[in-house]
Amino acid sequence: MITPRHQLESIPPYIPGLSTQEVMNRFNLSSVIKLASNENPLGCPVPPHIFADAIRSAHQYPHYTTGLIDQLAQHHQVSPHQLILGNGSDEILQLIALSTLNPSDSVLTALQTFSEYRFSAALAGAPCYEIPLRNYQYDVPALLQALNPTTKLMYIANPNNPTGTILNRYDIETLMNRIPPSVLVVFDQAYDAYVTDPHWMPLSDLLAYPNVVVTRTFSKLYGLAACRIGYAISSPSIIQLIQKARSPFNVNSLALIAAQYALTQTQFVQDSLAMNQAGLRYLTSELTQRGMLVIPSQANFVCVKMGPTAKQVTQMLLERGIIIRHLASFGYPDFIRITIGSLPQLQSFVLELDTILSAHPLQG
Repeated sequence: MITPRHQLESIPPYIPGLSTQEVMNRFNLSSVIKLASNENPLGCPVPPHIFADAIRSAHQYPHYTTGLIDQLAQHHQVSPHQLILGNGSDEILQLIALSTLNPSDSVLTALQTFSEYRFSAALAGAPCYEIPLRNYQYDVPALLQALNPTTKLMYIANPNNPTGTILNRYDIETLMNRIPPSVLVVFDQAYDAYVTDPHWMPLSDLLAYPNVVVTRTFSKLYGLAACRIGYAISSPSIIQLIQKARSPFNVNSLALIAAQYALTQTQFVQDSLAMNQAGLRYLTSELTQRGMLVIPSQANFVCVKMGPTAKQVTQMLLERGIIIRHLASFGYPDFIRITIGSLPQLQSFVLELDTILSAHPLQG
């Protein structure tokens, strides 16, 4: 029998939630509302003919080094040499680990955060130390206290998934001013565009630290989750280091062309952000009125404490055609995460939730 590398023994394989079609088939439903994966409720902004153009050249390898990288460089006012593309930002997170970690090194991150960080560490054969959140956000003093001579890499989801909280400018300055330059700090900013906090640290200030990498994705705001495309920004020397672990042509042509088109769709972006803010206000108000703890979110989802019935409520909603995320895998068994969908979607969610809670009141 073939056994896995020992670093992977404690890592369960990633199992995605049920698709809308699977839910419809399983529970004999005619429609389903998916509020589990933080996808854009406005859909994909790329028209079919753009994808058709890419398909016509599908017999050729993708042009990785031009086009999107130049466009992103202009968009963020950085050098093209400061950018690397990935098959989703997940791949970038793995490439960072594979290009920097030795088995004698270690990784530091939070306990209740995106599981890709511990998985990336395990792939590289390095231990990962996870610090519990404090007040539902990364605990900067505890992270600094946990630093040791083996610490090589730190992953920070900002905003954090699943809580939607952020480290603001003061928090980041406190952290970075005490981090040794030998520690690479990765700020995973999958949800950066949704942040409205006035104390958010802008990209240019974050990149002023020489040991920082910022990762971003087209899966959320830009509606390209199925295309799998993300990127990282850092100093040219760090990007060159990460490039060593990248496989050739790791991003496909459809994704490259779709991302280039999506970057030009400013009205789609504005509409998406406006819908998110309206939905965030509505859902926070409705759930708070029902006595639930809603963690203030700077993302396109809310994290809600439901108590011991969280798993049961999630399953009951699923059977009614509403898909949300139970957060036991994040270390929060009493919590759920709800994507900010369109207002009609959120109203349907609240209606079904009320029906369930009338028969099964919240506990704890």
